[in-house]
Order: sequence, then structure tokens, then C-alpha cells
Amino acid sequence: MSKLSMGGRFVKQEEFEAMEQSRLVALLEITEKHNALVADLTAQLEAAQQQAERATENLKSEKRDAQTRLKTLEDEVKVLRALNPERLKKQNKRQQEQNRGLTADLNAQKSKNKQLNDQLKKAKSELEQLQSQAEAEEAETQKVA
Repeated sequence: MSKLSMGGRFVKQEEFEAMEQSRLVALLEITEKHNALVADLTAQLEAAQQQAERATENLKSEKRDAQTRLKTLEDEVKVLRALNPERLKKQNKRQQEQNRGLTADLNAQKSKNKQLNDQLKKAKSELEQLQSQAEAEEAETQKVA
């Protein structure tokens, strides 16, 4: 039996092999525990990722639903505003005010148009008189000549 030196102490080959064997067994147990822990953590991570994906899909779906509901509510508000009797009365008054203003403008334009037509008729009659006077003067000058 041979003796080996370990840390300043001589150990028999059988004791050394037994110590080595116990170290290997301990290392194997640690590795198995580590592998089990890694597998457990991997499973937890995958489960968490799947939950996150489901939650994301649910949020997207809820967002689409909320946008649809919001659009529907906005349309309903538009309809209700359009049918609001007070609003219709105010709108009617506003349109009547506009109508009065436009009518006043139209009457002013008609009056101005009439004045301009009268001026045009006077100018035409004066032009005709001047033309007839010019023709008469020309005819007289031709008789004299």
C-alpha cells in the first residue's frame, strides 16, 4: 500500500480514493440540485413569458374594444347634439340673424343697382342727345358748305 502526501499528511491510496469518491458524490448532488433548480426556473420563465404574451393580447383586444366603444359614444354624442332642441333653437336664431343681414345686404345691393341703372339710362340719353346734336350740326355744316 502506497502512501500519498496530502497537505503535509500522508494518506493511504484507499483513503484517498474514498475521499475522492465522496467529493465526486457531493459534486454530483450539487450538480443535480443545480440542474433541477435551472429546470424549475426555466419553466417559471416560460410560464411568465406565456402569461405576458396573453396579457399583451388581452390588452390589445381591450384597447380595440375601447376604441370601438369610444367611437360609438362619440357618434351618439354627435347625434344627440344635433337633436338637442335648445341647440336647434339657437341654430335657428343664428340662421335668422344671418338671413336678416343677408336680406339687408341684398336690399342695399338692389338699391345701388337701381341707382347705377338710372345713371346708365341718363348717360345713354345724354349720349343720344349729344350724338343727335352732333349729327344736326354736321348736317348744318354740310348745308352751309
